[in-house]
Amino acid sequence: EAEVMLPTTLPALTALRVRAAACGEHHTAFLTASGEVFTCGLGQFGALGHGSEEREARPRRVEAIAAETAVGVACGWRHTAALTTDGALYLWGHGGFGQLGHGAQLGGGVPRAVAALRHLRVVRVACAAHTLALTAQGELYSWGHGKQGQLGHGGSTSEATPRRVEALRHTRVVGLAGGHFHSLALAEDDTVYTWG
Repeated sequence: EAEVMLPTTLPALTALRVRAAACGEHHTAFLTASGEVFTCGLGQFGALGHGSEEREARPRRVEAIAAETAVGVACGWRHTAALTTDGALYLWGHGGFGQLGHGAQLGGGVPRAVAALRHLRVVRVACAAHTLALTAQGELYSWGHGKQGQLGHGGSTSEATPRRVEALRHTRVVGLAGGHFHSLALAEDDTVYTWG
């Protein structure tokens, strides 16, 4: 018989004001009101950002970005993202489909800024087995697993670096979401676009 789990508090976060949380396949990320990022769960592929693949039963601060003030977090299948106040996007974890955006299909257990987006201000991010990023100008970028067309580039190949979704070039995007094999964008005129 399966064990029934009931909601409970996380003692490690009790003293902190948690502003946001995100869940991946086997890990969780928390964003505090002061801009700190904490992760817990399975550390497989470095998804927790602590430089190892160790499991963390309790939320632990991601020290590699402690000097940054985070304003957003997202968890994908086995990777994690954090947005900072200056619009930088940090990714870490599984990169087998290029979803970390560093130009190679390699993983990394320590957060690294996506260099290809450094000239842009990223304001939102969504992760699945791919990654979606929205800029302050309403431009949508995607990369990572693309086998089901979920990147929106008109094909089914994976991308290892961010690429603008050209079909939405003349549309100001204000919201986004990513499922394992599909993506969604919300335009400022309330039109919803889906693909994958």
